Amino acid sequence: MESISTYLKERKRKESLMFKIKLMRSKGQDVEALEKELESIQVPNLDLSFIPEIEKINKLTQEIDLYPPYDIINAIKEKKGVLWDKIKERNILWERVLYLENEIAYLVSLIKEDMYEKIGKFLKGELEELEGDEKLLRALEGLGLALKLEDGKIKRDESREDKLIVIYEGKKYWMEKNKAKEFEELLNKLDRISLEIQMKNAKRQIKADTNDNEFEKLQKEYLELIKKRDEMLV
Repeated sequence: MESISTYLKERKRKESLMFKIKLMRSKGQDVEALEKELESIQVPNLDLSFIPEIEKINKLTQEIDLYPPYDIINAIKEKKGVLWDKIKERNILWERVLYLENEIAYLVSLIKEDMYEKIGKFLKGELEELEGDEKLLRALEGLGLALKLEDGKIKRDESREDKLIVIYEGKKYWMEKNKAKEFEELLNKLDRISLEIQMKNAKRQIKADTNDNEFEKLQKEYLELIKKRDEMLV
């Protein structure tokens, strides 16, 4: 389990440091110390791409790395656009993977490498059933699947497939699929309004914007969304 945890944490740390080096190098700044730190990071040689979330993280990382550093910084500041959507999706996937690291480690401890491809296809819905036992069933359910065991075959339990796991602020919530989608849209709206409030507040500080009614309206909407978010998590 320790190697899985080390892999996830050190890989994320390595990717963050590589971006920092890329940004500093584009500014003509000295990166020798950071490069030495990068060389000291030891990421275990594991291939966990059979886990759909990690496979998607790999794909998004490749796509994000094609953008210049300043485009990435601006996307993070403005919180909008195609690039921001990719960054945000990757962040959500990382949060989910890090939260489920124990479940992933338990699954890996139960299977051999020659099963990775089949497990990956099953997790992505490309296989309808999988040979396994109660232990494997529980390990896969730990990743958020609704499953059942019949005659030595693990299958999706359609009677429970209307729900999925949502990870928010380090906690796991089971939500109906339509509610989960509504929750994601609500979080996106909260991010957008939060940015608008910050921009309005900055303008008010320099008295470039004295439209208090609009500012108060945004604050009211933000608080209402916070309340709705908390109600959805109950």
